Amino acid sequence: HTRLLLRMDPRRFTTISEQAHKKWLSAALDVPMNEDLGIDLLDGITGVELKGCYARWGEHYVVDDRQVVRFPEQYTGLDLYFAFLLYDLRIKPRSIRSNVERNVVERDVRIVPWGWMAQFPVKYTRRSGPLRYVHYSDFPNGEYFERFETKDATLWAPKDSSMAARLSLLL
Repeated sequence: HTRLLLRMDPRRFTTISEQAHKKWLSAALDVPMNEDLGIDLLDGITGVELKGCYARWGEHYVVDDRQVVRFPEQYTGLDLYFAFLLYDLRIKPRSIRSNVERNVVERDVRIVPWGWMAQFPVKYTRRSGPLRYVHYSDFPNGEYFERFETKDATLWAPKDSSMAARLSLLL
């Protein structure tokens, strides 16, 4: 018997995993998912844009500069953050058929204020427009952050920030 192994298309995996991580982060931060185009998580106080990275594919993130520029104009008066998620899976992405969440074994989330992105230069690419690149090694050291633990993740928020205060109440 030949067994047919269904493999997930990488683009489909990325889309499905992004949705799973947004849903998870929304619950962890108690900030609803934004149903409209724009920032990923949004309530009347806070906006959070999630950028995820599968640890075995490298530890770097790509940020669309149009988001960096437009979201503060679009969401004036809110505390805006980027959440950079590094995650690992118990099986390879191509072996996942549908349920990404069931296969996540570790999450590490670095939450930084929106203005933190200003230090990264804008790179222009022909295919995708203006981008900024963040590497895991670019994050501030542990003294900058307050650490929060959940049953399935570690979240890091800037000390004395509204996000740290929010997490202190939740966790």
